[in-house]
Amino acid sequence: MMNEKERPFEKKKCPRCSNAFVCSASAKCWCFEYDVAPETMELIQDTWQGCLCSDCLKSFSKQK
Repeated sequence: MMNEKERPFEKKKCPRCSNAFVCSASAKCWCFEYDVAPETMELIQDTWQGCLCSDCLKSFSKQK
């Protein structure tokens, strides 16, 4: 079993803007740093499949 430090990084492409980014696929992911309203997260999940890049997720954040 892998611990969090051994989890592989995944190369992904943002479904919103097509920018490439790297996901750590762990609970320490950068996406947890943004404060996005629950209803906005639901809209994001209903609109795009997969993770958004940091810039796109930040644009939906309450802490712009």
